[in-house]
Amino acid sequence: MLNINDEFFKLQWYLRKYPPFNYDMNVVPAWQECINGTGITVGVVDGGIDWRDRDLFLKQNIMGSKDLEPRDHHDLRHGTMLAGVIAARENNGHLGVGIAFGAKIADLRALTQHPTTTLIGKALHTGLDVVDIYCCAFTNFPSGFKTYPLNAQVKTNLQIGTSYGRSGKGSIYVWSTGNGGEEHSILRDSCAYEGLVNNIYVIPVA
Repeated sequence: MLNINDEFFKLQWYLRKYPPFNYDMNVVPAWQECINGTGITVGVVDGGIDWRDRDLFLKQNIMGSKDLEPRDHHDLRHGTMLAGVIAARENNGHLGVGIAFGAKIADLRALTQHPTTTLIGKALHTGLDVVDIYCCAFTNFPSGFKTYPLNAQVKTNLQIGTSYGRSGKGSIYVWSTGNGGEEHSILRDSCAYEGLVNNIYVIPVA
């Protein structure tokens, strides 16, 4: 029997059906079968994670915070939010719960305002021996107005990762997309033109 006591779990409509919504991601049956991310390491490729966050405190940071581009200051807000959506601890009486609350997190601090292809390629190859899934939530902005080939270094590292990562089973690359699809945005674009997400090595999630 599922018994999640986190304060805002009742508001996470995408995890469990709550009125007025009557749909979700069908994750609860997976949890009831003990499929909750245990044994999996997710690499969060972002600006960094604030490990003092109540839902992430004491969460296992499998590689430490890995700075792929050293700098004096990191904006941790977006990376912390992303890590929480993935793996916020369950039943700690705090905010919400992550969809894979049993997973470990690798904090891959790679984001600048405009990440270079060299930095992106490096991020997709870092920790290949321990990271099962790479979660990326950035694009080459603005890019969804014309087609362009995938950068050679990025493509090579995606090929290596999907072939040899995850102990030879192939690492999984998940990329968020669709933010440019808002109907009334002056910057509206199409993720079909975004080479980082529209390729055979990546699972794009809108």
